[in-house]
Amino acid sequence: MSSDYEHRLQQRLRVMEAAWQQWLDGDLAGRELLLSNAHQLSGSAALYGYIELGRQAEVLHQALNAEPAFTEARNAWLQLHAHLQAIVMDSSA
Repeated sequence: MSSDYEHRLQQRLRVMEAAWQQWLDGDLAGRELLLSNAHQLSGSAALYGYIELGRQAEVLHQALNAEPAFTEARNAWLQLHAHLQAIVMDSSA
């Protein structure tokens, strides 16, 4: 696995956490940032061996595009967030 990619995952986790909170606070820019990051992550994760992470990112991306988006997106975000945190914790150990 690429330690550079794992470092980028740490950064992406922080950005996505902030974007999620921004959306919860009512700012739709947070949703757009989540959408963009989920799209990028769904494309890159499998290239670095994180197949399940990429699949979860795609689920979040689709949920964010659904109307109404919040319930599906919340569930998808919680799964993706837990997976990202586990990867970040493992790479820090």
